Parts: sequence; structure tokens; C-alpha cells
Amino acid sequence: MEIQHDRHDRLAVRLSVIISRLLAGESLTLANLAEEFGVSIRTLQRDFQQRLIHLDIEYSQGRYRLNQYKDRDPVPNSFTFVRNTGLVGILPEKSRQLIRWLSAPSSSSPCLISHASISLASTQSTCFLQLVEAIQANRIVSLLISGSIIEGTSPHRLIFHDKHWFLVSSRAKRLQVFRIEEIDSVTLLNTTFRRKPELDALTANQHFIAALPHFRFISDIIHTLKE
Repeated sequence: MEIQHDRHDRLAVRLSVIISRLLAGESLTLANLAEEFGVSIRTLQRDFQQRLIHLDIEYSQGRYRLNQYKDRDPVPNSFTFVRNTGLVGILPEKSRQLIRWLSAPSSSSPCLISHASISLASTQSTCFLQLVEAIQANRIVSLLISGSIIEGTSPHRLIFHDKHWFLVSSRAKRLQVFRIEEIDSVTLLNTTFRRKPELDALTANQHFIAALPHFRFISDIIHTLKE
């Protein structure tokens, strides 16, 4: 029992120190925190992604910090979230009042979207965040997949379909599709790429999204026919 209490005490101290530093405006790295508190990086990832989820923490270039640009009115940000994630297509009404109701803290939400839940390992969660950052900043990445390195691919969009997250990227003028659980690590490069509106439109097309689980098979057939 004492061991369990000690573990809870260490957790409470660790979280309180992390929160106080975030509130002080510090940028925190997992490696430094792991060395300071004597815990694994995986434990710290769980701290930020689960135990501190109520805080408005942003992740950029390997550092965690509090978002310094919080909007007093959450509705504009909520509208942006609904639009950017494609949820706008299933809402029968896009009024400000509806978004305010859905954004309000409540133990029972008035609306619920049924979907299959997924379970990502902490490594894949980190890869997911890095890919979102790369897509947002138009940065080229290198991927480690099943022991093979894919150099210099341009990530365009992450799409959730059929119980999986898919990364749509391009390399040497050819589209690539990977399941997020296949990706072991992501390295953001200092080079950038130019976004193409036609690719944004393609990756938002429902027929394209429906074909994602079979994309490699279809792509291989097309590539073979061109040879």
C-alpha cells in the first residue's frame, strides 16, 4: 500500500511541476523531463496526452508549451475544427448557437457521433503529432516503416477511414498511402514543399477516401500497366 501511495505522490509532484513550468511559459522536452524525474519517455507521453489533456498544450519541434494565443470565445475555433475535420458535412445546422452548445463543458453531450475507436501505441501517437506539424508547415519528412527508410516524402493529409488513420503523401510525383500503425518514426526535414490545391481536393473526395484501404493494390496495377 505504501508503494502505491509513493507512486501516486511522485505522479502528483511530477504533474504539479510540469504544470507550474508550463504556466511560467517554459517549453519542455520529454528527454529532459525523463532524466529529471527518472521515468520513461513513454510515461511522460502518457502524462501529456492523457493526464494533462485538459490543458491547451501545443507540441512543436519536439517541445511542449502552453498555447499563448487562446481565444476568449471558443466558437470560432470550434467552427474551424468542425470545418477542417470534415464534420461540417454531417451537421444539419451550422449555427453559432449549436457550436456553442456542443463546445460547452457538460457531463452529457446533446449529440454523439458513433465511430469505431482506435488504440495507438505511444510511438504512433508521437508520429501522428509530428505528421500533423509537418503537414501544417509544409515540411518534407523521412519515414521509418518496417525497417526501411523512405526519404523525402511530402505529407499532404491524415484521413480517418474504416477504423484506421491513413497518411497520404507524395514522392517523385507519385502518391503514397500508409497506415499510421505502419510508421515507426518520423523525421521532419528543413526543406519544404508547395501545396497543390488539386491534391487537397482529391484527398477530400469521398471516392478517393473509400479506396484508401486498397490504394497500394490499385497503384501497383496502374504502375504495371504503364511499364
